[in-house]
Amino acid sequence: MLDLRNEHTLDALRLDDEVNVGRDPRVLTTAQQLADRLVGWYGDSLHGLLYRSRTTPSASPNLAFFGSAPTTLVDRGPLSRRTATLARLILRDRFAVEFPLR
Repeated sequence: MLDLRNEHTLDALRLDDEVNVGRDPRVLTTAQQLADRLVGWYGDSLHGLLYRSRTTPSASPNLAFFGSAPTTLVDRGPLSRRTATLARLILRDRFAVEFPLR
């Protein structure tokens, strides 16, 4: 996992924090090029990127998994039925949860 929240990593890649929080289409294109190059450099040993959130940069990191990440899908059912998990996500982990309007 490559942590793009770390200044030393950004400096080594000659990037600034705009790669984390930028909204300009050029930033998104550059971030995609970076991801493609990282996969080229590290192959399957790189499982993803950790980067800062645009909306809450100091409170909540984002994680992007690559296809080579060793993950296992486990169906735990609808989140709406897992009240303890939902409460933890909202209260402790500061997730924003939107429910569909009916």
